[in-house]
Amino acid sequence: KPEGQFYDLAPDAIKRAVCRTHYAELRLALANLLQRATRLPTQAPADETYEALDERDRQLAAQWGRSNEDAIVAQMLSARAAEKVVAKLYREAGATVDDVAVTQLENVGNDWKTHDLLIDGTIAIDVKNARRPVNANQFYVEHTVPRFKIDRKGEDVRIAAVLSPYLQKTYIDHPRIAPFKVEAVVFLGETSQKYIQRLESRYTSSQLKVERGNQRTFPNWVFCYPERWYPGLRDEIDKVRDLCAAVPDHHWYHVFRAEEALAAAAAFCAMRGPIPAALAEHFSSHKLSFYRRLQNNLHAIPYVPDIFLTILSDFVGAVIVSDPEYSPEIYNYIFVLQDFDFNDRRPGVRRWPLGAIDPLQLVSGLVKALTELWEHSSRMQLREFASFRFRGLGLLEARRRNDLQWTTILAYCGGMVYEKDDGGNTVMSDAGLPKPKGKCGHSPLVLGKNMTCPKCHKLQCERCDYCSDACREERFQRLTPRSHTT
Repeated sequence: KPEGQFYDLAPDAIKRAVCRTHYAELRLALANLLQRATRLPTQAPADETYEALDERDRQLAAQWGRSNEDAIVAQMLSARAAEKVVAKLYREAGATVDDVAVTQLENVGNDWKTHDLLIDGTIAIDVKNARRPVNANQFYVEHTVPRFKIDRKGEDVRIAAVLSPYLQKTYIDHPRIAPFKVEAVVFLGETSQKYIQRLESRYTSSQLKVERGNQRTFPNWVFCYPERWYPGLRDEIDKVRDLCAAVPDHHWYHVFRAEEALAAAAAFCAMRGPIPAALAEHFSSHKLSFYRRLQNNLHAIPYVPDIFLTILSDFVGAVIVSDPEYSPEIYNYIFVLQDFDFNDRRPGVRRWPLGAIDPLQLVSGLVKALTELWEHSSRMQLREFASFRFRGLGLLEARRRNDLQWTTILAYCGGMVYEKDDGGNTVMSDAGLPKPKGKCGHSPLVLGKNMTCPKCHKLQCERCDYCSDACREERFQRLTPRSHTT
């Protein structure tokens, strides 16, 4: 046994075998700690969701849209379905939910003017739906909110975001006949005006300015899941902390194999406790610095916005000081390996960062984008930039010390994809305008990899050629409908 008189005399192989058996409960607790959130649903099948829309739902959608045009009806039905999905998921998470939106049909009271759902009789929720862009499954283009609302008690109404498939009315009415895979309706989490302001304030520094940007649009990095989606996590963290406290420092060298150390480190980070020296040996000095910064920014429950913005601010700091040992790969240890078995050498599937629910894998998408940016850093002379600005839905800009103009170095495509005929020509409407198919949403666009438009100086999307609205309008005016291929 580890406390036995012969333990210190034993070869390392024996010590490893003894520790792995003696600390089996601890090993299992660490392995499972960050997977607790997977037990509650975060999405609903689209076919079941749309088939469950009843006559009252359709009446409500018609009242919102005030149009018989199929595109408007489809948009309103999608929005109503989003409300019902959020209500369903909250109930499955143990909450009581009042459907406030439907009271609009009877014009009962005025609560429906400020919020759609009431959670546990106290929390007002305004559900905002966005539909998936054409060229991005892990990114959405925008959730539009005209203004923040206050409920009758004077409290901020929370915004719940939903991402839905972009379907024609025919497929919303009959989703099972669609000749393609219909993506699920996904709940992205909640946010509020005060929460967004705290994020902007906390992560803005002399090196990086963080701002929401367009006040009518919500960026993806402001949403997180409420604590009720992490049942028992606080108690489990306390339990694992107690188990770890009972392990002498020198025993940690034999509790884990080398390939298990990083997976265990993610659990230690989420617990916001010191990492054992035996695990810290596998970290570079920069990775240890990032580890401590991330711990300082975490709450009792790990939330995606804090992880996302900590990574971004760390990247900016490393660029500005030209850290020679830095690489965005240092962030990979935070991703929980689902189904990872410490007794099995097979790797699991990378999904959520530190156990934080991230349905669209925005954090791993950010790491991928920063990695591409880093790989093109010499071509774009990244280290010459002295200040950075992150705003909107994922736009990273930078400028050199004496520059006045910002340079876009990382972006997403905000352009539109248009319908095309069999000959590859853009289909025009009766008004002579291109018929939109949906937002493009392709990302990341990276300086040094993507072309920069010589006219507007914005990064150009390789999927749809979009760079800016001004250039797009000029292109529409210049090209005839028959030759229009934008």
